[in-house]
Formats: sequence, C-alpha cells, structure tokens
Amino acid sequence: MRLRKITALLMAAAMTVSLAACGSGSSNAPAETAAGETKTQEAADTGAKEEKEQENTEASGEKVKMTVSVWDNASSPQFQAMADAFMEKHPEVEVELIDTQADEYDNKLTVMLAGGDSDPDVIMVKNAETQVTMKDKNQLLDLTDYIARDGVDLSLYNGAAEQLQMDGKQYTLPFRQDWYMLFYNKDLFDAAGVGYPSDYMTWDEYEALAKQMTSGEGSEKVYGTHNHTWMAMVSNWAVQDGENTLMNEDYSFLKPYYEQALRMQDEGVVQSYANLKTGSIHYISVFEQQQCAMVPMGSWFIATLIQDKKDGKFDFNWGVTKIPHPEGVQAGATVGAVTPIAVAAHFF
Repeated sequence: MRLRKITALLMAAAMTVSLAACGSGSSNAPAETAAGETKTQEAADTGAKEEKEQENTEASGEKVKMTVSVWDNASSPQFQAMADAFMEKHPEVEVELIDTQADEYDNKLTVMLAGGDSDPDVIMVKNAETQVTMKDKNQLLDLTDYIARDGVDLSLYNGAAEQLQMDGKQYTLPFRQDWYMLFYNKDLFDAAGVGYPSDYMTWDEYEALAKQMTSGEGSEKVYGTHNHTWMAMVSNWAVQDGENTLMNEDYSFLKPYYEQALRMQDEGVVQSYANLKTGSIHYISVFEQQQCAMVPMGSWFIATLIQDKKDGKFDFNWGVTKIPHPEGVQAGATVGAVTPIAVAAHFF
C-alpha cells in the first residue's frame, strides 16, 4: 500500500508539472540549455525511483489511486476535465476528486493536512497566499528538482511561476490564471430597453446602470447587480490603478469602494451582505436564476455558464465585457488571480 501511495505521489508531481502547463494554455516543451540536458543527482535518483515504482504498479495490474482536492466541482467543469485528460493519458491511474464547498475549502484543507491525512495527494490552492502557510508547515513537496529533471520551461507561464516561488524554490505552479470582468443578462437588458454595459464604464457609471436595472419587489425583485461575499469584490477595484496594494499599511484608499458597496446595498441595488452570508447564497444561483442583471466575476465563470446552459440549468442569453474602471484609470485595466497547484509532502 505504501509503495503504491509513493508511486501515486511521484506521478502527482508529474501531473502537477504537466497539468499546470495545460491549465495555462501552454505546451510542456523541454527547455534548451547551452550545457545540454542536465539533472541534479537527487532528481535523477527520484526519476529512477519513479520509473521503477511505475513498472511495479503496471506489472501488478493494480490501478494507482491519486486524490486531488478541489472546490465546487459541480460548477467548475475544468477540474473533472483535467482528471479525465490525465487518466486517458495514464490509464494505470485513478484520479479521485475530493470536493468541498468553496466557502469551506481552506478550512477543510487545513484540517486534513494538519491531521496527517493521507489525502489529498494533489492540492488545488484556492487562495494563493495560503501556500506560504502550507510551505512553512512542510506540507508541500518542493517541485524544483522535478522541473529541472523534466526540462520544464517556466517562461511558458509569462512570469507567473516565478511570482509563486518561495525562498527561491518552486512549491507550486500556476494551474489557471483568471481576470475579472463584467457578466450581464442580455435578456433582462433587452426587456428593459436598456443598452448593454459598455467596455468603457467607470465604477460610477456602473452604479448608475445598476440602479436603472433594479426592478420589482419581494421574490420578483431583480437587482441591478450582485456583490459576492468575497472581500476581493470590493478591494480589487481599489487596486486597479496599479498604485495601491493590499500590502499597504494605510488602507484609506479602500474607503470610496466600501462606501459605494454599502450605498448600493442600502439603496437595494444589490442584496445585503448579511442575507448572502446567512443564507449561504452563491453568486452562480443568483445570476442563473435571473435575480440580478450584472455580476463582476472572474473569467472562470465563463466555463461554468457554458456548461450550465448546455445542461439546461438556465435558458437566457448572457454576455461579458470589460470590468468597470476607476475615474482616471485606463479602460480595460483589471485585476488577475492565479490558481496554484501543488503536491502534498506527507509521504516524503
């Protein structure tokens, strides 16, 4: 059992390196070096061990089970697509997704890793900053030697991989890179006789449009837009200017954006934060049930909407445009987010 588990983790390292490249939309081509193909002795030994363990596994005819922690799998089709693609390429491996509700994901992952659970083997890191804590607790496998051994060209990630490095080592790789944009319900705008959101809206113009699109009462009410419960749905817009950062000691630059969020809540343009939290209301259901006309969200939402419409969960026309921008900031300026992928170190 331990032998098969180690084999799974060794293959998980390979999965992390290869699928991170797939997630970024890049190929996993070997890097060319002036000295030719080089390997550290440790990486070479690990590679030999991996080959031997894989041979033993294939000879036994037993499938290697590999677990991957994910969140909201039903509404995030890329996770299952990733697993299916890997199993097609490696039929000797069975990938099991450990699914958790997004709001509880970080807490559950912390408990599993702290408790010494044998799962997960592969970790999808929902919030990039949590990788620091996991690394400090020795819960992540250092991928540096695997990357060197396989000649992975980190330039494929356009600098995103280097930004994830800690102490000069690569414990995670970018699985997915997303950007915030504005989603809207075309049918609701058409019914109201209002033009679709512009690519060049400021946040003040967005607020005015949201007021215009708010209608109805009670269970029939349609909110002009929707603010999900994440802090990022306010703080992101405050750093669009590129001058401010959440690492600042002075957070006064956030004030206008929180004032706007509270004002829209008080005026009934968005649902209240309290109702969303106590009711565990997800932005997907709000938008797909046509309870709001617009929602600022990450580009990952595109895949969810395409799949859900295909599955018949909703039947209206939707569109996407640039996220609004602060006054004085160039239209199209947005905020991005990287989803890292890692291998648990609990068996090494």
